[in-house]
Amino acid sequence: MCIFSGPVHDVNTTSIFTKDLGDKHATVYQMKVSLKDSVAMILPVPGKDLEFLNLENYPEFFTDMNKLFPNMSRGISKGGPAAISFGNLEVHDVGQYIASFAPTRADMIRLDPKFRLPETVWRNLPDYSGFGFAVFQLKANSYDE
Repeated sequence: MCIFSGPVHDVNTTSIFTKDLGDKHATVYQMKVSLKDSVAMILPVPGKDLEFLNLENYPEFFTDMNKLFPNMSRGISKGGPAAISFGNLEVHDVGQYIASFAPTRADMIRLDPKFRLPETVWRNLPDYSGFGFAVFQLKANSYDE
């Protein structure tokens, strides 16, 4: 389940692929989103470590996964190698996004305040104590209201 830090107009054509790779876990997430203001998408992921990979040059990823596993779910998590400063969390340039990884819920306080979730929201979410959080800054885009 992804969580948005603010309002979105529409989210559709979401695809998710996850796989336990022994000592690693892969999560690939893809969606189309319409939003008026810049928000963050927060994606809980298992584990306390994360490497971002940019798959925008592999647009056929989910098509290929569907060919290999036609009756299973699929998805995309984007990332990239370049890092810049964003609060106290490392920020990665991941193609069309910038992304950070918060190893625990407590680390979410290290995000830019406009991308944090209010405590009231956290109280109403499932227990994510064993999860880290991939946080992607989404840019506002135009849509017809």
